[in-house]
Amino acid sequence: MKIKVALVGLMGLSMIFLMGCSQYQSVFFGIRVFRGTKIDEALNKVAFDESGDISYTYRKNLADNSISCEASTGPTRIIFRIRNESKRPIRMNYFADSYNLRTKDGKIFILEIASKISEYPEYPSVINPNQSGTVYVFYPSGIKMAEVDLMAIELDYGEVIIGLKRIEELE
Repeated sequence: MKIKVALVGLMGLSMIFLMGCSQYQSVFFGIRVFRGTKIDEALNKVAFDESGDISYTYRKNLADNSISCEASTGPTRIIFRIRNESKRPIRMNYFADSYNLRTKDGKIFILEIASKISEYPEYPSVINPNQSGTVYVFYPSGIKMAEVDLMAIELDYGEVIIGLKRIEELE
């Protein structure tokens, strides 16, 4: 199934508002993957199309696009914008949720949530249906963004897993 996500839609406008004119850019996009599923098997090519929208394909038996996420990166932080279009709320827990990235050489890094510091918004407790939530994490030192190929988020006490892949540029 091929899906398009308008970057100028709610998520894109929110990211522009949050980022202002800074050096942040959206480089990863993902959807909910079912437990035990490899992200590469569930979510196929993710790319910008000719009109600047994100286009992707996924396997319906391995993933669900009612929960999606766009990740923007900067020099010290990654901003995850999680969108819930499902019929149930996503419970969030600062201590139980995990944010990870994998480099092309297979190394896994656990990302530290930045929301506990006063300069960041409070970590959301729930993302209700038809709403979005924003989470800030610190970027791991010594890793170049070009080395990262996948990101994964585990929310709702392991009930919601979001796999994100790099958005490929148009050729």
